[in-house]
Amino acid sequence: MYIAMEEHEKALETLAEAERNLGKREAVLLKKVKVFRAMKDFQKTEAVLKDVLNLNESNLDALAMLRDFYIWKKDWNEAYELEKRIGKFIKTEEENRKSVGIRYERIYDLYHNKFQANEDKIIDELKDIISDDKRFIPAYILLAEVYKRKDKLNEAGRVYGRGYSKTGHIIFLLKMEDLYIDRGTPEVILKIYMRILDISPKNHLTSFLYARLCLRLEMIDEAIDTLDSLIAEGEDFKGLHRAMAEAYIHRGEMENAVEEFRNAFPIEQAYIPFICTKCQAIKEEWADFCESCYSWNTINVKKEEFMHTDSEELRTLYEREDWTRAGS
Repeated sequence: MYIAMEEHEKALETLAEAERNLGKREAVLLKKVKVFRAMKDFQKTEAVLKDVLNLNESNLDALAMLRDFYIWKKDWNEAYELEKRIGKFIKTEEENRKSVGIRYERIYDLYHNKFQANEDKIIDELKDIISDDKRFIPAYILLAEVYKRKDKLNEAGRVYGRGYSKTGHIIFLLKMEDLYIDRGTPEVILKIYMRILDISPKNHLTSFLYARLCLRLEMIDEAIDTLDSLIAEGEDFKGLHRAMAEAYIHRGEMENAVEEFRNAFPIEQAYIPFICTKCQAIKEEWADFCESCYSWNTINVKKEEFMHTDSEELRTLYEREDWTRAGS
């Protein structure tokens, strides 16, 4: 640690000498940025990046580093202004994802801090984000939360349904479970699961979620039958055995429950672990943002064989009349 600090100080002395001889140069300043970042001196990092942009407001390296610094600080307004400048020069999928993510965070802040004065703006902005990127899951989730807060539960259900049909992400099924159970209409989410399984009967992840829902609703026989079918088809993971153990406990079959708990050991907190598809960080639950790599919309199911595979039938599911009426 001490040696590294000594090396950093020497590097800064050398760069200061270069600056005295050559004046402020972008290349020298960017080298100082690297040293300050290595030293975790974020205040000086920000100041030097601003010096670079004072010399050349179009320096893309400095713009990107300063933008990422503001993302780290969660200063979304500053990050947004820089992202707009970067977007004039770089038109890539990665930059588009960052732009959408930063726009979403600004709306998220409004939702939490100034909701009543900005209800219509929040809804319009979220709809715009979804229009620009139909697979950006956080915008659907937040839009549904807005409708729930306004007591428009049917609208929230439709947003979840549309999000699932466009992305196939299980977070929408889990959100629909909570929505319809909380409002006292669990038959709606049961019906939705049955429709999905009719369309895609080999989707083992959906079958497992359906079994868990049956367990949650104390439909024990149906839960065990579904879990048995998954085991018969070759599925074998800790969450499956844990769910089976809990079902056996409900039945009072303690020996079978103990055996299933052995198969689930060591028990993980999540039935289905999630993972960031960008940095591979393991997550216990879905999140809109990965704190490990500062990316949005990258958290999905860990097990590759459980990943939802898009199909024409599921892509058109939301457009079906009976689907859109599910929450009515």
